[in-house]
Order: sequence, then C-alpha cells, then structure tokens
Amino acid sequence: MSGFTNPEGDAGVFHVINSFVGSAIQLPLAMLRPGGGYLDAYCGYFGSLAQNGLDFASLTVGPGVTNPVSIFSKGVTQFVGAHSQTGMHLTTGTHMCTGALFTSTCAVNTITGKTNTITGMTTIAGKSCSLAAASTHIAAAKMVTITGAKLTSVQGGRVIIKGRDWSSSSRMWDAKKSFDIPHPSKEDHRLRYICVEGPTADVYVRGRLKSSNKIKLPDYWKDLVDKDSITVQLQPIGDRHFHLNVVSFTDEFVIVKDPDDKPIDCFYTVFAERKDTSKNIPEYKGLTEADYPGDNEEYIINGG
Repeated sequence: MSGFTNPEGDAGVFHVINSFVGSAIQLPLAMLRPGGGYLDAYCGYFGSLAQNGLDFASLTVGPGVTNPVSIFSKGVTQFVGAHSQTGMHLTTGTHMCTGALFTSTCAVNTITGKTNTITGMTTIAGKSCSLAAASTHIAAAKMVTITGAKLTSVQGGRVIIKGRDWSSSSRMWDAKKSFDIPHPSKEDHRLRYICVEGPTADVYVRGRLKSSNKIKLPDYWKDLVDKDSITVQLQPIGDRHFHLNVVSFTDEFVIVKDPDDKPIDCFYTVFAERKDTSKNIPEYKGLTEADYPGDNEEYIINGG
C-alpha cells in the first residue's frame, strides 16, 4: 500500500509515499533547487498505456487521447546509462553521440543528410550499410570499421575516406586511361580508345623493315630505356619467310636475319622499359593507393 502526504515545510514537493520503502527522494529536501515542483514517487503512468507496458519501468508514458506524441522535451535532454530504443528514432537538428564506443548492429543502417560526420572509433555492422549525403566524412584517430554481408553502394556528392574521394566507386576502382574524340569518319559520332595497361613503364617503336636487316632505334633510347628489357616482335610480309630471327640487339640497333638469307620484309614492334624512373611495384599490401610503398608522386592515380 502507498499513501499520500504533503508535510508542512515541503512546499513544492508532491509526496506519494511507498508503505514499504518510504520516500523515493533519497536526499535531504533542502538540497532540492528552490522554485521547482517535485514529484516524490517510485512509479508513474501517464497517457494511454498498452497492457504490456504496465510495471515495466518506474516511469511509463503513452500517447494522449487526442495526441499521438507521448513526450515533448524542449531544451537539453540528458540520459545517463543504457538507452534502449525499439522502433523509429527520428532526429531533426543536431544529434551528437560522444563516448568511448558507438555501435550499431541493425539489419539496415541508413545515414542520410547534407553533411554526415562520424568521429572516433566507430563500428557499423549489419546486412546492409548505406551512407548517402552531399558530403560524408568518416574520421578516426585509429580505426573506422564498416562490416556487413554486403556493401552495396556509397552515394553522394563527395565521400572521403582516408583522404581519398570515393564519390563514385566504379570510377575509382575501374579508372582507365583513354582518349575521346569526334569520330573521324561518322557524322554525329565519337570515338573512344582505352590505353593498354601493364605492370611496367614501357615505351615502344614500330615500323616496317625492308631490304635491310637492321632496325635503327631512336637515338635517345640509350638514355631512356633499360637495354636488358628490350623485346622484339617480327611479322613477315608475304610468303617468302618461314621465320625470322633476332640475331642481336643493343639500345641503338636490332639485327634481324633470315635463315635462308632472303631479303627481309617484315613489320616490327620493339618494346623496352624506361630507366629514367623508379620501377613500378605491381602488387602491395594496403587498402588505398596511399599505402603504395614507392613514390606516389611519380604517378597519376585515377585521374587525380
């Protein structure tokens, strides 16, 4: 049983005394800030309550008869301890979460806004993770982890992770060197070619060798290429040659021979790797090009 009292000298305090444990206010009333109205009770029910909400907490609040809003809080609201949310959580304005750890394990995590900033050690885990905003910034002193069964997309005007703009995942992962020009022979058409790619910084020369057995390489090749990297491809013209051989080569000449000493007529392509720059490291451990163990200033990465 509980009773109601309002002893003299307790003006501004409304007491609902529990017959077993007494007052809910476990401090001298003189410590209460003056001018306020205080309810001294162990349990309270407000609004229209569902049956399963009874006896669940010290304070249970439901919607009103004519208003679906259960609680209206204006100003600063502070929660100390665990905060459990079942259902939708809608924030209009600034939502700030501070502490050692922020963890979300929802099946679907969606963060949408003009600017989203997540700072600190942050873990977002679930079946689907969606970050959509004009500007999304994830920053941490040590680690940012986004895990899930599927990372489907990163959408927005700019998404920067570890200093890199990941605004379009397809552009960043699949960037290609190309040229795009008006079509030389079709009206109202364009022509786009993609560069051949390889693990080395190669240059090449090509042409036709006729009535000679010596391919003269450009004069500057001796200062540009590594002689030991030179490779030669020969394509005989006509049916006079069964095969052609490269007899010798330097960084100035390539000597070709027909086994039957027939006059030579062939196309040629000569490749060589540049020696005026550091060698590329094709494979390396890392998450972005910033982890490249060589000098990134020698490279243009994905149009950057």
